[in-house]
Amino acid sequence: MQGQFRARLAVLALSLTATLALGGCRTVTSIVPASAMKVSIDIKDFHQGKTQVGIHFADGEGNTIEFVHGETITCDGVFLAYDSNLFASAVGYGAYTGEVPLQPAGGKYTLTFKPQGSGSAAGTPVTVAVAVVDAPVTISQPASGATVAIPTSSPLAVRYNVSGLPSTGIFGIVFDSRAHSASALTFNEPGSLSFKAEDFLKFAPGPGTVSISRGTGSTQGGSAYAELKVNYENITTEPITWQ
Repeated sequence: MQGQFRARLAVLALSLTATLALGGCRTVTSIVPASAMKVSIDIKDFHQGKTQVGIHFADGEGNTIEFVHGETITCDGVFLAYDSNLFASAVGYGAYTGEVPLQPAGGKYTLTFKPQGSGSAAGTPVTVAVAVVDAPVTISQPASGATVAIPTSSPLAVRYNVSGLPSTGIFGIVFDSRAHSASALTFNEPGSLSFKAEDFLKFAPGPGTVSISRGTGSTQGGSAYAELKVNYENITTEPITWQ
């Protein structure tokens, strides 16, 4: 369980690096109308337990927006909290994050931004619905629970099912029991992900995990935001044993 938790955090932090535009390097707290915001949403669907949601707000120059005037952000009624620790250390900005109940195939995640003010002075809420992308990942090699030789000269190949969805890439990460990791990324779906042997120099024999995230990106039009990008991730983590 601890290995799966580490894998989830790593996938959460590292995949956002590839999917959310950083632009500027400052955090601003001034009031920015929704029509001037660039918004990036990331949904992490583990097909069990809770779903992790992250939403990043930026102004026209790409600077991160932190709301301090009474604005709220919710997903399916769950309030999302501003997180500047995990994201600041990993990718250099803050985002609103939280865990919400898992939605089934055919369902959707509803995110609502409520501007500052109350009563008649309140701004108009902005609601976005993100449909579930039902494309679960199945790792065929190595099999769940398999014993895997730690690579020394040849790369490790991890094979998975291909979805055939457009604008879809693959991110993978493997761990040993001492939190050493190796990662790989492709911007398409070749059906196999290759991990370099030199990334396993510190790996130790024993329990480990392999995680694959299938990220499907889209740009949604017709919203009240200046720009709205969505990345939906189907994530699978399997236990293995290194030898």
